[in-house]
Amino acid sequence: GVQTCALPIYSLVVEDCTDPAIVNELYDEWIEILSRKKLSPQYPRSCVRLAFDHLRSRDLMFALLVRSPDGTPLATGFFPHDERTLYFSFTGSRIAHWKLFPNDLLQWSAMEAAASRGLHVYDMCGYNYFKSKFGGTLCVTRRWHKFYSKTARMARRSYERLFDMQLRVRG
Repeated sequence: GVQTCALPIYSLVVEDCTDPAIVNELYDEWIEILSRKKLSPQYPRSCVRLAFDHLRSRDLMFALLVRSPDGTPLATGFFPHDERTLYFSFTGSRIAHWKLFPNDLLQWSAMEAAASRGLHVYDMCGYNYFKSKFGGTLCVTRRWHKFYSKTARMARRSYERLFDMQLRVRG
């Protein structure tokens, strides 16, 4: 459905999309954000398409798109969920339109959609300044990885080192 949200100056439209074209918009927005940080995508567009195809078709994901009044896409997000929890999964936005705060509206819309479904938990999958604006309680989660080969273990450690090096170079 389409929901219009009136902000003091702007009227942005949020829609929960079923059109697979949203995958390309989201991926392109994400690439724009990564480029600004001098990073590269960790996975191809086809992975995002698979998530959309498998989760959206089973009604296990909100695929939200924020548009300007003239229809220009401003921010996009995929929010998987189960019967209890909404997950901050994958979002993107057009940097040129950040002054309209489409990312904030995207988050609030995801939370409203989750609440209307009776979902009681929103796992934002980490903490940063942007996420802190929405309140909530920071819960520490433990993650573990099961490796079935030494090669996989070495590859994971190498990837972690590479990622840490990229963060240091950026910082």
